[in-house]
Amino acid sequence: PDLTGRIDANKAESEEEVARLRTEMRELEEKRHAEKLEQWSAEEQAAKDDAAEERRQFEEEKAARKADFDKKALAMEADFEKKALAKKTKSDERFRVWGLEAQRYAWLSARLAANARGVCDSNPEAKHDPRNAKS
Repeated sequence: PDLTGRIDANKAESEEEVARLRTEMRELEEKRHAEKLEQWSAEEQAAKDDAAEERRQFEEEKAARKADFDKKALAMEADFEKKALAKKTKSDERFRVWGLEAQRYAWLSARLAANARGVCDSNPEAKHDPRNAKS
């Protein structure tokens, strides 16, 4: 009887110890799980922060490239307009000179024709030249 009592007492004590150890294990697992969740959450937040920083840098670089491109485009457009104006000015000058030359040629041609017909008094012999006869 005494042995049975001690066995029952040891069994109850062992069951209490097992229950206590199971409780401790569960608490440790919950604590470890909570720590892992906290770590994962921190890692996820760090990854989001890194992604946001990379995106911000990308947007800054994109804006800088766009500003640089716009600046170059404006410079190219201004250069093109300057060259076009220079070409137009040169062309206008060329047409002006050609026009003056054409006027001069027309005037000389008219004068020569008049001289050849003997209309001009400064060349009296031209009136009597048979090659200048009016048709």
